[in-house]
Amino acid sequence: MNTLVYLVALVVAIILAILVRMLIRWVMYIMSHSYRMEAEAKGEIRIDGDVTNSTVITGNNNAVLQKKYKISVAHPKLLSKGYVSLFIVQIYLPQMRLLAKKTLTTDFQHQKITEHLQDASIKEGTVVRIQLSSPVLRFSDSLCKYINQSPIVARFTVIPNNDCQPGIHYVVLSITDAENTI
Repeated sequence: MNTLVYLVALVVAIILAILVRMLIRWVMYIMSHSYRMEAEAKGEIRIDGDVTNSTVITGNNNAVLQKKYKISVAHPKLLSKGYVSLFIVQIYLPQMRLLAKKTLTTDFQHQKITEHLQDASIKEGTVVRIQLSSPVLRFSDSLCKYINQSPIVARFTVIPNNDCQPGIHYVVLSITDAENTI
């Protein structure tokens, strides 16, 4: 009998926990939806184009529209000491993927390449500084690019250092706000 009472109490507690969780999610949804409607009515935010490709970030009563971009870093599969190679960093909207692939085909022609893809949210209209670095590879200087609707292409030359050993080496890609040094 005691076991049955404990079992019923456990089932009731689980159901209550589920209901409380659903209620919290519903309240959070209603609050975020009403905040957005209020902000749109005040003219604080405006969404142009495809809403599924945009993120609205608010702060200090200003709304910042960030778009979801793809970041591509492409390079030859093999690098050789004493020879200059090319690394290409591209920042583009997902619908511009074919144009980004065409750039890689044109620049690398028949070389075997490796491409690394990453998603990022970036504020359109920002000037960014793009830099590649590695302890065993010497890259050309950083580049500043203006983020807009067009694909951004940054080309870097790289040459392995004399102390570079064969194997896999890691490279750090830094994309920072060029105007605010953050």
